[in-house]
Amino acid sequence: MSQENQPAFNLLDERWIPIRTLAGDVRDVSLTQALLNADQFSALAETSPPNLVALHRILLAVLHRALTVHHGPWKDADRARWYREGLPEAPIRAYLEQWRERFWLFHPEQPFMQVAALADAPETQDKLKPWTQICLEGASGNAPVVFDHALDDRPSEITPALACRNLLGMLQFTPGGLVKTLRDSDKAGPLANTAAVIPTGRTLAETLLAGLHPSSAKGIDDLPSWERSPPGIPALLAAARLASGPNDRYTRLTRAVLLVPQGDERHVRHLRFAAGLA
Repeated sequence: MSQENQPAFNLLDERWIPIRTLAGDVRDVSLTQALLNADQFSALAETSPPNLVALHRILLAVLHRALTVHHGPWKDADRARWYREGLPEAPIRAYLEQWRERFWLFHPEQPFMQVAALADAPETQDKLKPWTQICLEGASGNAPVVFDHALDDRPSEITPALACRNLLGMLQFTPGGLVKTLRDSDKAGPLANTAAVIPTGRTLAETLLAGLHPSSAKGIDDLPSWERSPPGIPALLAAARLASGPNDRYTRLTRAVLLVPQGDERHVRHLRFAAGLA
């Protein structure tokens, strides 16, 4: 694919994940840097609690699949070795390159953690919502909040980085209830009405390995969203199904969202929104 024809904002290259270095500085890094340089960072520096937990879950799903694809079923002894010696670089690089095309935030057919079918569906193609629809701390519709006085018909602009982080947080923590597009209501996200715990190490690498879910031969069908076929409208209308495992649960499209970039593809104001994979 030529540079001119490429989609916009690949999460493997763009800086969108806030981290804190061992020296205490805060900056944004790409998904690739967050994993390959995880021993140089003390922690993620996301300030929104839902987005923070969701970022951890995305990193855990990527790391789990990279290690499993390369090593097959691995054991806690392997995890302890990686904890001592650091994350293995080759499996991570190979996995990210294998799935590079699924990490474009603005892709016409397979946008990361989104549903491209909403662009053509009669229920959503002409129905734009403000980006605050996916911000759990933002005002939208008839749900005002104390510190946000935004109006749906005059949304502000945000960066793709912030849009992606809010999207991930919403997919994990969205409460169940009214949706009114494709279905009247939908199930809650996996972490709604519950608590999440992040065991922390001295570095981001240690933190990820401390929270990494076990490998199991029974989890062969436990695939993250980007390894599955992009969902169409029939999939969104289907009955609820149980998660096949942590990778599925950490990346489930509990709501169908399609970000609509501005002309420069460096800002987002609107999105399309519907019931998701319950």
